[in-house]
Amino acid sequence: MRRVAIIAALLIIAPLFALVLLVMAQSPRKPNIAITFLGYTNSATGSRLATFSVRNLEASPVNAWGPFIWLKTATNVIGFMQPGSTDVGGLLAAGASKVVTVPPPTNYVAWTIEVRADHDFGTWREIKCFVMYKLIALHFRPRYGNMGFSIQGRWINDAQ
Repeated sequence: MRRVAIIAALLIIAPLFALVLLVMAQSPRKPNIAITFLGYTNSATGSRLATFSVRNLEASPVNAWGPFIWLKTATNVIGFMQPGSTDVGGLLAAGASKVVTVPPPTNYVAWTIEVRADHDFGTWREIKCFVMYKLIALHFRPRYGNMGFSIQGRWINDAQ
């Protein structure tokens, strides 16, 4: 009976230990996503919209969200969510793309969009985040992070 208890304990402790090691040692990898400016179009109400293609170039699905607008001013660069934008909307399958529309900003020298993306999603992401926050609470510094990577498109000038 004691041997069965030891084996059962090892079968529980070993996967938990492996999960903790994975979260401690795994360096996040930036997803390979392409953002392409397609041009301008008009909405159903006649307002001007910029269209972008957001394409997952990975062999696996990627969790993506946004878009965020980045503006170049005379002194710095500022970013924000643009009301009226089409959301990238979560999971992009391998090789999939989505067309995103954004109301273009006015009176700026240059602007672009940014999409945030991450390889982790669903239950696996929640488990890793749970372990990561527990490790942080114990004053460990895990390499895994859950903020997502910023992926910017090319800058667009007013002349385009």
